[in-house]
Amino acid sequence: MDGKFTDGNGGRPKGSRNKATIAIDSLLEGQAEALTQTAISKALDGDSIALRLCMDRIAPPIKDKPVVFPLAQMRDAMDASQAAGSVLSAVSDGTLTFNQPVALAN
Repeated sequence: MDGKFTDGNGGRPKGSRNKATIAIDSLLEGQAEALTQTAISKALDGDSIALRLCMDRIAPPIKDKPVVFPLAQMRDAMDASQAAGSVLSAVSDGTLTFNQPVALAN
């Protein structure tokens, strides 16, 4: 592809930004330091929303935590069935969260 759209296609090229994003960026241009300092000041004054905003930048939530869970080697369908049972038991007793086996399966 040469980066051009076919006749009648009003889409934007890949990676281009829409007008609203460009307008917001131009309004905020040069204000990042002042806005950051305001958020920090409000957080230090006890504003819980500002505090969360700052903390999410300092220490973002962990999205993918490694899962350590022992499973026997699977050689056949019976082994796989037993492994699935072990995983379900681990979820039911709290060893694994509900989402961890789903992530492992994908």
